[in-house]
Amino acid sequence: MNKTRRIVSDAAFLAISLIISYIEAIFSLSAIIPIPGIKLGFANIITLYLISRKRFADALAVAVLRCTITFIIFGNPVSFFLSLSGAVLAVFFMSVSLILIKRGFSEATISICGSAGFTVGQTVSAAICFSSGVFYYFPVMFAAAGITGLVTGIISVLTFKRIDMITGVTIVKNSNHY
Repeated sequence: MNKTRRIVSDAAFLAISLIISYIEAIFSLSAIIPIPGIKLGFANIITLYLISRKRFADALAVAVLRCTITFIIFGNPVSFFLSLSGAVLAVFFMSVSLILIKRGFSEATISICGSAGFTVGQTVSAAICFSSGVFYYFPVMFAAAGITGLVTGIISVLTFKRIDMITGVTIVKNSNHY
C-alpha cells in the first residue's frame, strides 16, 4: 500500500472511530449498569482491526488521534489523560497478545486483552490524578473490562469480514502486519 493510500485509509478509520466514540458517549451505559466509568469501547473495534489487518503504527496513530481530537472538541484535560493512557496501553496489550497467542485465539480474545490494558492504563492515570484509592475500584473495573472486551471482540469478529470486503483486504490467518 502506498503512503497516500495508507494515510487516506487511516483517516477514514479515524473518522469512523470518532463517530463510534461520540455515539457511545451519547448512549451511556450508566442507565443500564450502575458502575461509574464503564464503557463498551466500541471504538476499539477499529483499533483491533488496524492491529490485526494493517500495522501497529496505524493502530497507535488512530488511537492517539482519536483521544486528541476528542479532547480538542470536548476539552477535558483529565479525561484526555485517562483516555490517552488507556488507549496507548490497549494498543500495546492487543499487539503483544496478537504476537503471543497467534494460534487458537480469535479477535475476541485479543479484544479482552486490549480492554484489560485500557483499564490498567486508566487506573494508573487516575491514581496519578486523584489518589491511590482508585486501586480499590480496580477489581470491579477489571471484571467489567473482561465482559466489555468480550462483547467488543464478538462484534469485531462479526464485522471484520464485511470491512475486509469493503476495503479489499485479504488476510492470511494468523499473519502479523508490523
